[in-house]
Amino acid sequence: MRITTRDMGIGLAWACIGAAASAQSSATISGVVDAGLRHVRNAQGTLTSLSSGSNSTSRLIFRGSEDLGGGLKAGFWLESTLFTDSGTVGSGGMFFDRASYLSLGGHWGELRLGRDYTPGFRAIVAADPFAYVGVGGIATAFNAAATTTFQRAFGTGATTFARSNNAIQYFTPRTLGGVYAILAYAPREKTGSAAGYGHQAARLGYAGGALDISATAARTRIDATGADFAVDSMAGSYRMGALHLSASATQTSYLSSRHNVMALAARLQSGVDEFKASLARVDQKGSNAAGAAIDADDARILAIGYVHHLSKRTALYASAAHVANRGAATYGVPGGMAGAADGRSSSGYDIGLRHNF
Repeated sequence: MRITTRDMGIGLAWACIGAAASAQSSATISGVVDAGLRHVRNAQGTLTSLSSGSNSTSRLIFRGSEDLGGGLKAGFWLESTLFTDSGTVGSGGMFFDRASYLSLGGHWGELRLGRDYTPGFRAIVAADPFAYVGVGGIATAFNAAATTTFQRAFGTGATTFARSNNAIQYFTPRTLGGVYAILAYAPREKTGSAAGYGHQAARLGYAGGALDISATAARTRIDATGADFAVDSMAGSYRMGALHLSASATQTSYLSSRHNVMALAARLQSGVDEFKASLARVDQKGSNAAGAAIDADDARILAIGYVHHLSKRTALYASAAHVANRGAATYGVPGGMAGAADGRSSSGYDIGLRHNF
């Protein structure tokens, strides 16, 4: 085959176009691999297991962005839970169970379309030094099986507390004198499952200097009753040098049930060492579906943790937690044997290794 100078010129031109395009867009694969030993004791006995994501959720992330010019940028984010101990990926029948959205951003803010964190959940996670995972994570206080409001609204199905499918979210730019907001709307696409419920949420906050504080209100319409599952919360943090103090107060409500969680936490960074602790109180009010009072079904949760950073990507960690139930409450340290008796306590610890890639 004869190659002419013209052919070489065309090839060079296409190569230059490709190089220019690649310079304006990017796609990356990243994530976290976290594995550790977990030991939990509850009323049913003790259980030792290999855990995944006890310091930071093990996950696989595909993301990309393209500079469209004029300050406009398009992107995507696809994120899946990675279970280090078993090698499986995704949960709940979804591969990208953690996040799956497209975004468009500019000087006016950012628009996201798809599955993502709810606005209030972002604030609750940010106020938790354990990032909602492991034996110490505040997730224990929102256990769906132990929380009456969750049980009555969603049964055994997925909730809209942490994430919402079919979501349209708008994030204001961080150029409004420290004031920021997130607005979310998930259209009512189908009935009979949490994934199809109509969901609306709004978060308003202020971040300036060492202070970050916000308030959130969210509503999910439940088809079976026509009532709303409501989440109202406030969360904030304050930095004093190496010390990071945080607090959150969250109320979920549905029909005659109320569920309140108050948490105080602290995190201290000292060189490559990190120390953290949290104390949470679960307080339920009202009644369950059978009409029985749940006012005494409360819990207290204490957690402490330590992280030693071997490098910017790798860390060793240890954490421990104790849950004290009251009344007929069944909250417990995650990862224990099923069927913890009402009103009993549980405790456990994690020891593990985390690597970001």
